Amino acid sequence: MVPLCWLLCGASINEIRRKMKTKIVMTNIAALSALAAIIGSQFATATAEMVVYASDNHAVTINRKIEQVTNPVTNTFTYQLHEDGSNPGLVTNLPTLSNISFDEARPDSSAKAVYQTMTVDFSNTVFPKLGEYKFILNETSSSDPANYPVDEGHVYYIYASVRNDLNANNAPTGKFRFSVAVQTRDHDTGEKCDFNFSSVAKRTYIQLFNNVTGNMAEKDKYFKYQVTIKGVNNGHEFVINGQDSNVTYDNSAITTGNRFVVGETTYIYLKHGQSATIGQYSDTLNQIPINATYDIVELGADDYTTRIDGGSEPSKTLTGKVAIEKNPNGVEDAAFYSSNVSVFVNSKDTSVSTGVFLDVQPYLVGIGICLSVAAIGVVFALKQRKTRQ
Repeated sequence: MVPLCWLLCGASINEIRRKMKTKIVMTNIAALSALAAIIGSQFATATAEMVVYASDNHAVTINRKIEQVTNPVTNTFTYQLHEDGSNPGLVTNLPTLSNISFDEARPDSSAKAVYQTMTVDFSNTVFPKLGEYKFILNETSSSDPANYPVDEGHVYYIYASVRNDLNANNAPTGKFRFSVAVQTRDHDTGEKCDFNFSSVAKRTYIQLFNNVTGNMAEKDKYFKYQVTIKGVNNGHEFVINGQDSNVTYDNSAITTGNRFVVGETTYIYLKHGQSATIGQYSDTLNQIPINATYDIVELGADDYTTRIDGGSEPSKTLTGKVAIEKNPNGVEDAAFYSSNVSVFVNSKDTSVSTGVFLDVQPYLVGIGICLSVAAIGVVFALKQRKTRQ
């Protein structure tokens, strides 16, 4: 509406229009300034009015478990924490997560597992508004994923409740206080639970077969093998299964063991048709890391020809010893048999010598002829004697 005084003062139409535009602009500027002041005061108030009480819970404990292990574990897992999009506002000073690290952690002997924890502390977090806040926590990486996979099956919510701080009269003090729920809800099921991340360690085992062939091979002879496993810390132990408890090798009685200790010299003794496994703790639990390497050297047996894994030519080291080196794969891997199983075939043959019989044959023929002639002579003499009578 045009002010009446402008008309009474004889203002022109153009002047009236200019004054109206100026008034509208000034009004809008004033409104925007007031809105900005309100918003600014809210953020300033939120930042300045956080209060932390020791009686409120401000942290949660994250648990990490690695299952199916019998030797010390070294590995690091990393995590990510981010805000849910439905939160009342954007928080500041969100906790910086540390890693969960295992440093040659020894497993529980009965559970065959190792455990570690991490604390997520929200004490310094600033919440802009009252209400319920939700944060999403998940595991993102592993320093050795081939042996210790990331737990991709668990994503957790962390809940924080922000309320007014109240004075003795139950009136708001103008400050905020908050509390973080000790338990969480599973991202997929929604059920209450603890913050537990876990995974089964990937492990494998190796197997050695010994067979003999040939017309001079000894089925009861023991063959001696030296096995070395590399890429694993010294002192780690693996179970040996399959070899006889007591053997005779090179005319010496030997009591074999069932423990393979990395860094120590270990021999396996096998005769025809036998096999031994290293690292197979049970039907469901193996022990050798996936990224290890191993070699097998056959000692002695110099009078045998040895072939490995069906090779057509003898396998020899630079020192003349028979050997093979491999990188083991997981039990379910398609290459398991070729990479984890080694078959040694020791052959010993000799041709049947017929030369002795050929050499004496002319003499035997001569003797036979002489005996035949003598026999004929005896018969003739007897006939002559009988005729005279």
